[in-house]
Amino acid sequence: MCDVLIITTFWKGVGGGVAAYSYGLYTALKELGCNVRVLYVKGSPSEDTLKISPVFPKLLWQVFKNSLSISDNGNKITLVYGGWPYLLAALIGKKRSKVFYIFHSHTDKKYEGLGKKILEFLLSKTDGALFVSRGLKRNLEEVGGLRIFGKWHVLYGSASVEIPSKKGIASFRERFGIEEKRFYLLALGLTSLQAKTRGAKLLIDALRHLPPHVELILTGKGRFYSMLKEYATVQGVDDRVIFPGYLKNPHVATMVADIYTHISYGEGLPLALLEVMSLGKAIIASRVMGIPESLRSPKEGILIENNVDNVVSNVTVLIENPKLKKKMAVLSRRAFLSRFSSWKMTALKLLSF
Repeated sequence: MCDVLIITTFWKGVGGGVAAYSYGLYTALKELGCNVRVLYVKGSPSEDTLKISPVFPKLLWQVFKNSLSISDNGNKITLVYGGWPYLLAALIGKKRSKVFYIFHSHTDKKYEGLGKKILEFLLSKTDGALFVSRGLKRNLEEVGGLRIFGKWHVLYGSASVEIPSKKGIASFRERFGIEEKRFYLLALGLTSLQAKTRGAKLLIDALRHLPPHVELILTGKGRFYSMLKEYATVQGVDDRVIFPGYLKNPHVATMVADIYTHISYGEGLPLALLEVMSLGKAIIASRVMGIPESLRSPKEGILIENNVDNVVSNVTVLIENPKLKKKMAVLSRRAFLSRFSSWKMTALKLLSF
């Protein structure tokens, strides 16, 4: 028997990778027969969940009250994401369960002040700090200046993909004028965070140096969506960038793309990348943080340093070598199946800590 309490700022419907990771893990734990309860701040309600207040006194009471619902039998775990107040609230009920704090997101600035000291102190009182990749741990230590005391583990995610229907793919093709004679690059969800948006701009810049039949599909409608549309216009390639906005199933775009390009300046371990690997696509991705742990370059995918020349030269290689592109697609799927094949693997590893 296992009882798991998940405390997260983001749940289904918002939060991108954090919400997807939390939900994937929740689903796998349920399938393993665990009693799982989710406390979330933003998202859509679902079974076994409770929306909680971000205001600390109320948050403290809600977390503590729910920690008391954890049974006294079996494996008892509280998994926390979202800042030190959430962790403090969980640690107050620590006698009833093991407490783990998980880091999903990279940082581009140092942790400072009292908040940093409190987080470091609280981490030392947990049963372990968890990271979605080793590269993320290095980033938080080297860039963020965070000191990790005590135990730590890597807890890789997985991917749950709904295969698009033929009708859905055909509809996408018709709606956005996708043509067989053109060559499509794809980037999923690079419109919300600054580090990802910088990567999207690099891809837009690269179009100016690629053959005119090459186009870019940029999905998502985050806060930098309008800026990226304007940037494409300024660069004179707005007629070669497709902005489909939010897609209920973004993999209608994956199925029509020739190459997936995950160019970013900051990543924990992008679930979008794992999803594309599971579908089998040739991939060009940035050599940053956790990404090299997912793809072994150059066979499973091409990892590059972030500059226009690298994007252009490697896209050109795959345009000119369709057999290499096809082989890489097969190997990227094989890599996913061998190392990230299911959320069940993630859940079992969590329960083993």
